[in-house]
Amino acid sequence: MSLAQIQSFVGYLRQHKIFEQADIIRIVKQMVQLDRRIGLLAVSRGYMKPEQVNVILHGLLQRIDLKFGEAAVQMEFMTAAQVDELLKLQANDLFLFAQAAIIQKAITPEKMSEILKEYLKTAPQPDDPATGSKEGTMSGRKMREVLKNVQSVAALPGPAQKVLAMLQDPEVDIDKVAKLISAEPTLVATILKVVNSAFYGLRAKVNTISQAMVVLGLKKIRQIILTAGVMQKFQDIPVSQALKIWDHSITAGQWAKEIGLKLTFKDTEEMFISGLVHNVGELIILQYFPSEYRQIQANLTAGKSQVEAERQVLGGTHADLAGFVFETWQLSADTVQSAMYHHHPVVQLAEIKTLSKHAVILNLAVALADIECEDSFEIMARAEILYDAYKPLLGNIDVDFGPVFTRVESGVKELKRIFA
Repeated sequence: MSLAQIQSFVGYLRQHKIFEQADIIRIVKQMVQLDRRIGLLAVSRGYMKPEQVNVILHGLLQRIDLKFGEAAVQMEFMTAAQVDELLKLQANDLFLFAQAAIIQKAITPEKMSEILKEYLKTAPQPDDPATGSKEGTMSGRKMREVLKNVQSVAALPGPAQKVLAMLQDPEVDIDKVAKLISAEPTLVATILKVVNSAFYGLRAKVNTISQAMVVLGLKKIRQIILTAGVMQKFQDIPVSQALKIWDHSITAGQWAKEIGLKLTFKDTEEMFISGLVHNVGELIILQYFPSEYRQIQANLTAGKSQVEAERQVLGGTHADLAGFVFETWQLSADTVQSAMYHHHPVVQLAEIKTLSKHAVILNLAVALADIECEDSFEIMARAEILYDAYKPLLGNIDVDFGPVFTRVESGVKELKRIFA
């Protein structure tokens, strides 16, 4: 769909006084942000779950002759008719404009459908309806090359990988896990440091992994092993950059955990893990794609957003890379979703039918961790304002951010001390 037809449609909207100029500007900005990759369009339409995108991407690396839609049909994640619909949508700027208007709540889906029908009765047809704007699209070849390289370096250090694989089994032999961990000095030191920290306030010192596993439980042990594995894997990143990412990740993880507790979610430890690892994609780019990282920085300097800069260079974003790697690490579907959508605007989250509340909380936690302010009262005030947009997605539950922030601040301070 040509730019000329979008301009014609906008003129039609103005002529019939359907939208004000401010609405049109807001919708166009939203349209530019829409991710046109067929997998993400499928998720936004409710045809697929977010984590299934990564299953398909892994499959495509084994079958380079296949396209995403073909693989989705073969794996029975989508029907051929759904793929055909998405391919047409992908190339049609007019309907993407309509989708952006609906996301921005400028109009209802029913009303927009009526307007489009009326407009198309008299609108001139483009010469080549299959040819759409390339703004925001991704080079499949470029992304496959990047993912192939990521796949070759994705594995966590051996010991961490083995322990995490064992902990996937709900009937795992605890003695075998303890024995494997005990053979790795780095893991032993990290676990004992955590269990003997002020976090737990134990009267007697814990000296063995078996004791630590009893005190901490398997979920906390898994969290520590994953943290240690990530730290070990990305130890070649310059300290200043690593600390900045690490501090942000710990803060996001603690916000996610505390908000989850306030909203009475059960698995808040998994929320903490999601926050802790959500930026692994950035670490991958820094350590394994230094040339591309420099190009991304040049794009940022030129005024592009981080998401735009990464897509232009890599064909995708650090959020995409994290989701792909987490599939390799066999992390939970909630953690995969959280990584993939941690940069999405909240208005877009509301349109994703298969997105978990866990991922919504993580998106909020990342936004809270991004607040740059020294004044505690200012942070709490901003947190209240931020939460208002997420509140309808989280059951319209009120949250008093005063005590939540106090616990976050205390938890982050202790975690930084433990993992320093």
